Amino acid sequence: MQHMVTNFCEKVIQEIEEAATVQRRRLTPESFVDRYGIVNPGYINFEEFKEIYKSHVHYADEDNFMRPLPEDNKLRGLFNTLDPDQRHKISRADFGKIIKEKGPQSSFLTRLRMKVVKGKERLHNALLEEC
Repeated sequence: MQHMVTNFCEKVIQEIEEAATVQRRRLTPESFVDRYGIVNPGYINFEEFKEIYKSHVHYADEDNFMRPLPEDNKLRGLFNTLDPDQRHKISRADFGKIIKEKGPQSSFLTRLRMKVVKGKERLHNALLEEC
């Protein structure tokens, strides 16, 4: 999942840089939310995120052009990793921050890892009490 996050951020940054040099227009990460955030302006939901991924990451890579898109559950995992508040939508500001920092500060994976560690300690303590 971490590879998908990094790849997503790098592809969006690459497109922004190419747009600045080739087309001479100012493109920002936030402009992706402005363009694709139709249902709820200022935010993108999963379906809109999927369109960004399809257009600017997957099919933008010549090696992937003939390959099918990743499964929805992988894209959902990527979306949840990038969704900092788990609100099922990513705000314009959060999207810009994530892309500029090449990944979320406190990712879904970090939170999940902490829950597993806490669960392991609780399981260990419960086993010690029983034994």
